[in-house]
Amino acid sequence: MFWMAMGIGILLGLRHALDADHVVAVSTMALEERNLLRGGWIGFCWGVGHALVLFLFGGALILSGIRLPEVVGRWLEGGVGVMLILIALGSWRRMRRSKLHIHVHQHDGERYHTHFHVHDDSPRHLEKHHGWKGSHSFLIGTVHGLAGTGAVMVLTIAAVSDPIQRIAYLASFGLGTILSMTLFSLSLTLITKLLNRQSFRFSHVLPMGAAVLSAVIGVMIIVESMLG
Repeated sequence: MFWMAMGIGILLGLRHALDADHVVAVSTMALEERNLLRGGWIGFCWGVGHALVLFLFGGALILSGIRLPEVVGRWLEGGVGVMLILIALGSWRRMRRSKLHIHVHQHDGERYHTHFHVHDDSPRHLEKHHGWKGSHSFLIGTVHGLAGTGAVMVLTIAAVSDPIQRIAYLASFGLGTILSMTLFSLSLTLITKLLNRQSFRFSHVLPMGAAVLSAVIGVMIIVESMLG
């Protein structure tokens, strides 16, 4: 029974990581990457942040026997919505700083061609940019972990009865989220890398689309949390 519960925890963790608000938050950052290791690192940091908070906060609730009030859960969900909007604004700000723009010109009298270009005036841009993503991905994961604690606790209580086994279940659940989001982030980075070879336009339109989607989902989550 114990090992079956652990296996279920990992499987549910794999699925949980792919919730819409999780996916859009990580996608907004991962789609800007071209390096597979850095792309995977974004997902890994998110997973660690999510799993760590869920394990510590959820474990404290299990050992104390306290249940998370519904109103607190709604406020935490609303915080996730605000965070998604801030992620979108940050992405748009980085795009403006990178000076993404369009050049339209002719070659030898042929039809006009459109090209996308990116320029960056900062010599330390890459170092700061990638350092920002790792730490912020971790923080974003912690916020998601806090907001999802209530729902995960319901699954935990239903899966196992012993408090120690429940904590172990949370650990296996967290392991599943780390694995799932790392693989997802790697996949996004690989797709962006391949698209960049084929079309510079599409590889930069995708992050813009992810930022817009992040803002839209953020607003939806805030409205839903306010309506209860």
